[in-house]
Amino acid sequence: MSDDELGMSPPASPPAYDQGSFEDESLPKGVKKNVITEGSGWEKPKNLYEVKVNLKAKHGETVFDSNEDEGCPRTYVVGSGLPCKGVDALFKDMKKGEKSTAVVEASLAFGSDGIPEKSVPPDAQVTYEIELVEWLKIEDISKLKDKGIMLKTVVEGPEWDKPKDNDISFLRYRGRVQNEDIYFAVEGMVDGAEPIRIKTSEISPSGLLTTVKELKKGSKAIVTLSPKYAFGDEGLPDKAVPAGATVEYEVELVDVHAVTDVAKDGGILVEVLKKVGSVNVSGLVYSYD
Repeated sequence: MSDDELGMSPPASPPAYDQGSFEDESLPKGVKKNVITEGSGWEKPKNLYEVKVNLKAKHGETVFDSNEDEGCPRTYVVGSGLPCKGVDALFKDMKKGEKSTAVVEASLAFGSDGIPEKSVPPDAQVTYEIELVEWLKIEDISKLKDKGIMLKTVVEGPEWDKPKDNDISFLRYRGRVQNEDIYFAVEGMVDGAEPIRIKTSEISPSGLLTTVKELKKGSKAIVTLSPKYAFGDEGLPDKAVPAGATVEYEVELVDVHAVTDVAKDGGILVEVLKKVGSVNVSGLVYSYD
């Protein structure tokens, strides 16, 4: 008996992750896509994600833009409208590793201005060949969604463990004022150095604490903090962080030791040192009067 006869059918779409399902974005009118090589998986980039692509752009037979001689993929932020609105929309309809061509009408390309210096006339239809090499997930993780904590995930950890306030986090990180080369904080990043061990709730500034609590064990990330979530109007004078500075941290969550408040009053805390599957097999007990 077939699945249809049994009233069963395969799922219509993959399961949703925490971020919500990665549904296909419909391409706007004025962009016609042709897939040359299918990508892998089913995830697609969203607004704010950083995509790395190989591209070749043509008007007629004239190539007016290409990264072929640059030696590395180009980087664009999805939602920025670059390299043109039509291709920006195309990014959100591509899978990792996919290679496609797209014919883009003038209204979603370079409009009535064209690009005279690159031989693209006004009101010109153009063709792009795009290979989506990879992307980095970039999210606003601030509660207010004010873009004050912008998290770029470089490596996503393989486990689901995320630190809670009482848990012990093992971290490597370094921080600097945005666009500067000197780091005002370096912990566990020197060759041979062990990660620092710290109670999660004691991590500062607040934006770094929020970041660590969003990471899975084994993750590496870069986070940009506005002054509100960093050191505010006072800065950090002893570390040469000026008032009102935007700062950037590179951070790795190496390990997490869950801590359980056994008595629910903070009097007896158990730190899990080792787990086998979901079973805690060893730990430390702290007792407080």
